[in-house]
Amino acid sequence: MVLDFANVNYLNSSNIAKLLKLRKHDRHGNGKPLGKLRLCAIKHRVWGVFLSVTGLDKIFDFCDNVPSGLASVQLEA
Repeated sequence: MVLDFANVNYLNSSNIAKLLKLRKHDRHGNGKPLGKLRLCAIKHRVWGVFLSVTGLDKIFDFCDNVPSGLASVQLEA
């Protein structure tokens, strides 16, 4: 799954909790891992939340843009 953050200017704790839940569960909520999740095109201001506050940069995979995110997911398939 590739998520495009190009239009995201702010993340709060509720958003981060949802990302963690999405990472943990598939769409049916049956507890199976979703697989590789890529967060793409994150702005510097939003990136700071991941790096300096949460440490989530070690949990999620990031890509510069959506095309590179899609390519990286396909390479692992």
